[in-house]
Amino acid sequence: MKRAALTAALLIALCVGAIAAAAQETIVGPRPQTMDDRFVMDPPGIRVETWVSGLVAPWSLAFLPDGQALVSERNGNTLLVERDGSLVELGTVNIWEDDESGLMGIAVDPDFPDPAFVYTMYTWWSGDNTGNAIARFRLDGDRLADGVNLIENIPAGDNHNGGRIGFGPDGMLYVGTGDIWQRELAQRMDSLAGKILRFRPDGGIPADNPFPGSPIWSLGHRNVQGLAWDPRTGAFYNTEHGPSGEVGFGAYDEINLVEKGGNFGWPLMVGAPGRPGFHDPIAAWPERATPPSGAPSGAAIYSSPPWAPRRCCDSD
Repeated sequence: MKRAALTAALLIALCVGAIAAAAQETIVGPRPQTMDDRFVMDPPGIRVETWVSGLVAPWSLAFLPDGQALVSERNGNTLLVERDGSLVELGTVNIWEDDESGLMGIAVDPDFPDPAFVYTMYTWWSGDNTGNAIARFRLDGDRLADGVNLIENIPAGDNHNGGRIGFGPDGMLYVGTGDIWQRELAQRMDSLAGKILRFRPDGGIPADNPFPGSPIWSLGHRNVQGLAWDPRTGAFYNTEHGPSGEVGFGAYDEINLVEKGGNFGWPLMVGAPGRPGFHDPIAAWPERATPPSGAPSGAAIYSSPPWAPRRCCDSD
């Protein structure tokens, strides 16, 4: 219960051709199913409790097999949360923190503790250069050891870094990135910005990725901050931040059913235009949603209670 409650609390606390270059060029489609239709303010049988407090900009949460959790703080700290809620500092990653940059995603190797690897995504800065990197550490007791950068060339900026990472049921490492406030990059195949990426655990590019030699799994994303897989079906979902006024309107935060090689439209379109060659979101927040759109961050699948929506991927 505490694990489910903490996930629910973090979901609320952490905030669910030619490229369009002007507001009038972005196509706004009819709304898909929205959070007005599906949001359950007080789901029955769920009680939110505080497990641990006093964190500094907590960004990501990953559970170890024994029920302990790893938490990243955007200022570079990686913490171990024990089952009783006490905290142990495991180490600090040397990051560049500014607005939405810093230490972001954290993930545990699916074969943990053999090997006892922990993965993080963080922003680095050197001279006039910056980027987002994926680093791998070994969890040695109560410290992180043997850190090595597996990937260093993910575009970075003050904002829209994406930053969520996670292992899919196929054992591959998925990385959500943002458009770093340069929205045209989301459609460019020569940029890793505005994408969902897929890597082997060693940082290599899987041979069965949709675009040969590229880590790109899907494109046309604005700012991916949630990744989740349905344990029953393997269906892959992401949460994503919609426009914040730069194309003339706001909201339209999204939940997408992610397809291999799919193009999710940003910045060419928002909402659900139903245009050939693009994937519409399965749910989105309209501009006047109830509750108001709040830039969804982490995502999790919880399918047990009877109030859970049944659509898309249920076998019956």
